[in-house]
Amino acid sequence: FGACGCGFTAAWVGWAADSPAGYPLGEEEVRYLRQRGVLVETDGSRRSTTFPWHIFGHPCVWAVCGAHAVYNFGRYFVYAWIPLYYVERLGASPGVAAACMACLQVADAGVKMTAGRAADRLVTKGRLTLLGLRKGASCVGFACFAAAMAGCGAAEVRRGTAAPTGTGVSPDIVLTTLLLTAAKCASALHTAGFETNYLDLSVRHTGALVGVGNSLATAASLAAPLLAGHVVAAGGWAPMFFIVTAANVAGAVGYGLWAETASRDMRDA
Repeated sequence: FGACGCGFTAAWVGWAADSPAGYPLGEEEVRYLRQRGVLVETDGSRRSTTFPWHIFGHPCVWAVCGAHAVYNFGRYFVYAWIPLYYVERLGASPGVAAACMACLQVADAGVKMTAGRAADRLVTKGRLTLLGLRKGASCVGFACFAAAMAGCGAAEVRRGTAAPTGTGVSPDIVLTTLLLTAAKCASALHTAGFETNYLDLSVRHTGALVGVGNSLATAASLAAPLLAGHVVAAGGWAPMFFIVTAANVAGAVGYGLWAETASRDMRDA
């Protein structure tokens, strides 16, 4: 894995360019990129070197960045702690836990491969506006993820302090896997929601916008496992499931209220 990372880094350094104009493009591609503003001022006569602070004065930008942080908060709680939950709380063997986690990823990949194409058709055929699509995909994604986490929390409250019994695949393991699979399917809808909304808001400053959003999301990715460790040790698993539920509800509300699709690009002075 480390060797692959080093190889990718070397390829990136060797082939990356400051602009799409650095690559061999067809006339149709060039025309499309110029219409979208991507190839504006590629002759080098005027080039912005300042950070686009102005774009972060819009609530819709912070709605996207906040949605990204909420998404990663729930995602990395699942990745970091749910395998342990399967083994220690539900009594699954490591092999069963691995198989259950694989189910989550397969379902997630399946939805991601179909959500984008389905979303394009909905907009192209006029069944949804672009803004309606973005809000609908991410708000449904957050709401369903929250519902699944709440279901896991409720099941944990019902289970109480009872120790896992039996071997193999218990009903609790099946229920948890179904809930988590539903959660991952829901979160995959974000490919047609906030994840693509970055590109709606800016073409010229996408790098800066995604950089800030990813930084906040990375902070959330770090916070979720650390918080889970303290919460689980102090109060058990149910409170952490409910914290993730609350975070996703907040994500749905915030994105639903403030998300927009109109470009916030401004021509540099």
